[in-house]
Amino acid sequence: MATVTSRGYSIRYESSGDGPAIVLVPGFTQWADQWLSAGYVEELQRAFRVIRIDPLGHGLSDKPHDPPAYRWADVIGDLVAVADAEGVERAVWWGFSRGAYLVQDLAHLFPQRVSAAVFGSSVQTFGTDIDFDWFTLGDQLRAGDDGLVRLWASLGFTDLDGVEFGKSMNDCDALAGVFEGQFIDEAPVYDEWHVPTLAYKGSLEGYSPQVADLFDRSDTERHEVDGANHSETFERSADVLSFVMPFLDRHGAAQP
Repeated sequence: MATVTSRGYSIRYESSGDGPAIVLVPGFTQWADQWLSAGYVEELQRAFRVIRIDPLGHGLSDKPHDPPAYRWADVIGDLVAVADAEGVERAVWWGFSRGAYLVQDLAHLFPQRVSAAVFGSSVQTFGTDIDFDWFTLGDQLRAGDDGLVRLWASLGFTDLDGVEFGKSMNDCDALAGVFEGQFIDEAPVYDEWHVPTLAYKGSLEGYSPQVADLFDRSDTERHEVDGANHSETFERSADVLSFVMPFLDRHGAAQP
């Protein structure tokens, strides 16, 4: 385990393998080691130096409760601080769910740091039949673990052992801050990316019209995981890697 200090906070990350760098950013309530347990790291580190990050508020990174700690641009700056600590000028960046949105904006704000980008499930609908009130998520999380479990159920994360372990890895008050802090500032607006991009989702999930249009205008390579909801899209690493690895073969050469 390694850490870097960014804005006075400790950001935890792991690095393994050799070669050009690829940086993995997990989704809301996820943590870096899930990329390992789901089977991504073993395959990727055959050709890449794999850096996986616990964003602020997640995993073993610091978990402040104050929403302003999670201003969107500052969290993106934390990710860049990890690359700086590892001496990585340019890398492939791959995010899932919230992590995909962070990588999308990082690729816009810091294109010189991005050789290619992969966006996993930056979606508006998640492919389950469970309704969830996102407008009150902060209050639900501050009320305790029940709000967290309801959130996970709406995304398809229902494995009981995984849910129990996941609760031990999360601080609900910090997650409430994460959720609310990302809306403090206006979201960046841009027309397209200027780096090679690949986007994927489960076939049961749905993009917002704005995201789908942005992918079209950016000539983003797009794929689906057949029959998968949000949770299953992350868990089915073999299916995902079957189309991501050829993309990386074409666009993954970056300066270490």
